[in-house]
Amino acid sequence: MKYVIISLFVGIAFLSGQIFAKDEVVQSSTSSSQLLQPVDHNAVANWIKIRTAKDLALRYHLASLTDEEYNNAAIRNLYLKFQNDQLIPIEQARSLIVNCAETVAANINANRAIRPYLKEYPFSAARVQVLMYPSLEDEEKLKKPGYPIVLTLYQGVVNYCVFSPDSNSSKRAADKNCKNITESYEKAREIVSKEGKLETSSLLQKGKEQSTDTPEQNELITYIIPEPPHDYIGSLETKIMHKWLDAYSFKVAEQEKLVSHETAILSIEDNCFCPYLLSFHGFHKFNLEQARVFAANIFGTFFDKLKTNTGVKAYNDFLVESFSGRKDVPTVGPEVMISQAGLQVTFWDENMDRIQKPCVAQILIHDGICSYYEADPQTQKLQLIFKEPVKKVMAFRDSQANQKAKN
Repeated sequence: MKYVIISLFVGIAFLSGQIFAKDEVVQSSTSSSQLLQPVDHNAVANWIKIRTAKDLALRYHLASLTDEEYNNAAIRNLYLKFQNDQLIPIEQARSLIVNCAETVAANINANRAIRPYLKEYPFSAARVQVLMYPSLEDEEKLKKPGYPIVLTLYQGVVNYCVFSPDSNSSKRAADKNCKNITESYEKAREIVSKEGKLETSSLLQKGKEQSTDTPEQNELITYIIPEPPHDYIGSLETKIMHKWLDAYSFKVAEQEKLVSHETAILSIEDNCFCPYLLSFHGFHKFNLEQARVFAANIFGTFFDKLKTNTGVKAYNDFLVESFSGRKDVPTVGPEVMISQAGLQVTFWDENMDRIQKPCVAQILIHDGICSYYEADPQTQKLQLIFKEPVKKVMAFRDSQANQKAKN
């Protein structure tokens, strides 16, 4: 895949010059065309992950086996794999796995360019997945009671696969004779923090510890625009629908001064069914009333298109046939239902921090409900401030239009 690389050298990412508000869109000396450039977030995330894994291996005397992976449209998890040359007790293992996860999260959150593409921002260390196992070949050296043979962090749960003295085997992974000790990541982190062993700093921002091939993130922001676009997979009906969906998304983005995300493989929640989803980020500064009208305009037109597009109809028929008689999948009717369509728009300032109160930081339409969020001024975590049925937001938009016409 060929890449067009545009590098912006700045003291702090996207910070230069005086900031102005015009037409409800954030403007700065960083041009709007630069802010609206799409980012190959997978390439950036993989670069950060692999460089961080190398630095962690140096810090903790590990061998990194971490490789690249495709994280889809939203970066949900990051997977790291290590080998160590000796067994360590649970207390030390807990500290090791927590600090690895915290460092990865710190480095990901430090990169401003990919923030809109994270499944959640700030990116939680519990979303980091880690596998550690020993390189020891001598089975006798693995038989140390209370010492984990395999360490994992997966879906927010830390697992210690500990050799059991009662076992007559010492297989390294998933051995039925090994005892699995589990605890939540939150609990493990709390223990490490109380012991004063929590290391939360970002390695990539430390000149003494960083790899020689790692540039300072706050001095270089790199946009990588992928060419050609996403290769569509699946059935013919799926490919046609996804291709149309992305084309429509890019058109909306251009009209509304937004950045379109790859819609074909993005879902709003970690486990949900939303086959028709538009996802964007932008730099608008909307209060709640303006956000409601904005959401109604985009989603209302989108849903009308879904009901009339022949490719979408063919895909919906394909879903009906594929899901027929199955109880493990959502119900799909003969026509596209409003619960199957979604919209997600996040709003940022010129520094790629979430837009602050009283502006709305995210609009989310899912399962027929429209929700609005503000950003916590300290942590930037999203906080729900209002939600309503889609039909109600449509009615609000119409009432606002009628009132404006009368005036």
